[in-house]
Order: sequence, then structure tokens, then C-alpha cells
Amino acid sequence: MKTILITGIGSDIAQGVAKIIREIRPDWKIVGADIHERHGGMLFADAVELVVTANDPTYIECMAKIVQRHNVDVCLPISEAELFVICKQNIFSFGNAQIIGVARQAVEVGLDKLVTARFIEENGIPAPWTLPAEIGVEPPLIPCIFKPRR
Repeated sequence: MKTILITGIGSDIAQGVAKIIREIRPDWKIVGADIHERHGGMLFADAVELVVTANDPTYIECMAKIVQRHNVDVCLPISEAELFVICKQNIFSFGNAQIIGVARQAVEVGLDKLVTARFIEENGIPAPWTLPAEIGVEPPLIPCIFKPRR
């Protein structure tokens, strides 16, 4: 039996991933991790661990302890904060568990909404108009959606 650690288990994305793993690999043990306990992640995992935030200096050590405690084989990070830290610090594993599903170039593009919009446009995919939110730049149409880049 393999054990997978899915981070951000309180999110809909992590829970969806856990459902898929349950369906495709019912023999796998799923360990979830999140920074709080106010979510339904325990409905999707065999165990749920409370962890520090990704920008905490003890983050990597905390994750390695979870890997050791549950004998985790692979880790699938889901939260944007964790993906940012993992890519920035070139982290490839937590203890003995290899991190999977992190294509660094995709993460770099995907974590920045403006860069994502430009990437979509450059590849000929229809996309909504997008502008950087800078002082003096007025949107061409109102109403519009205003979101931070990260």
C-alpha cells in the first residue's frame, strides 16, 4: 500500500484530488494536511494533520515529520503558498517522500494571474482583457473584475 500526503486538504481542489485517488487507487492511504481544522478534509483522508504555514521557518521540518509519522511515499502539494515556497526554494522532497505534480515553469506562470493571461493570449487561446492594476491605468470597460495578481 502506498501513502500519499495531500496538502491544503481543506480546499475543494485537494478534496477533488483525494476523491480521484480513492476511486483509482482505493488501496492507497491518504494523509491530508492543512493550516487549520475548519474544513471537511477529514471526510476525504484517512488522517489529517495540522501544519504551519508555508512561510514559517519550520515548514519543511513540519512536513518531514508528517512524512515520517505516516510513512508517506509521495506528497502532492495543492496550496498556492506551498507551491510558491517549494519552487522558490527548489524543494524536491519532504524527508523520504518525493514531491510530485510540481512543474516549476507551470507554477511560475500559474501563480501570477497577469502572467497567466499573457501566456494564454500568446498561445492564441481566447481570453478576457487583462491589465496590470497600476495607478493611472483605467479599465476599458466597467463593470470589471479586479483581482490581485497572486
